Amino acid sequence: MVALQNEIQAMMKIGLIGCGMWGRNLARNLAQLEVLASVADRHAENAAEFGSAFAAKPVDVDTLIHDQSIDGIVIATAAPSHDALAIAALAAGKHVYVEKPLSLTLAGAKAIQDAAHAAKKQVMVGHLIRYHIAFIELQKQLAAGAIGSLRHVQANRLAMGRIRNTESVLFDLCPHDLSLILALIGSLPTKIHCAGASHMTPNIVDFLTSFHGF
Repeated sequence: MVALQNEIQAMMKIGLIGCGMWGRNLARNLAQLEVLASVADRHAENAAEFGSAFAAKPVDVDTLIHDQSIDGIVIATAAPSHDALAIAALAAGKHVYVEKPLSLTLAGAKAIQDAAHAAKKQVMVGHLIRYHIAFIELQKQLAAGAIGSLRHVQANRLAMGRIRNTESVLFDLCPHDLSLILALIGSLPTKIHCAGASHMTPNIVDFLTSFHGF
């Protein structure tokens, strides 16, 4: 197992686009795996700081995307930029890991899907809680019938968190909860109802109640 991991590390090179708060977590883990090769950000000084902190080469975004030595690209930028960056990376022949949300629109998500199929590359969305040992155990217990039939799931996000001005709370926090619920239920909802309010930024919902019927 160790030998295989060493072989993978020797072969794989990953680039990171987005040197912000969450990008730092990703850069740290990629560096620990010894696969982080390059970092890029729209602010060159951020990329330079990451490059120094994680022993990676700071470059501009276009250079990173078209670097033929890079196997995959991790995208940890503001949500509105995900579509264009993911599609460009796929078109350049890279596998892509993109932080949630995948896109802010269904059309954007389908465009990424189409680009992945055309390039024959993988796209993964950063739903990290899906891989938590507690959730994996919950799935096992549910499949074994330990709690009977699943009839109702409720998720509450009560902490304020970061107030964003680029996407609504539906795209900021809800993707994790919805990912878990969909994994547990194993099917898509047949009806959805959402009601929200904008308190901080006009037209950006920061309080939301959502109901999904299955």
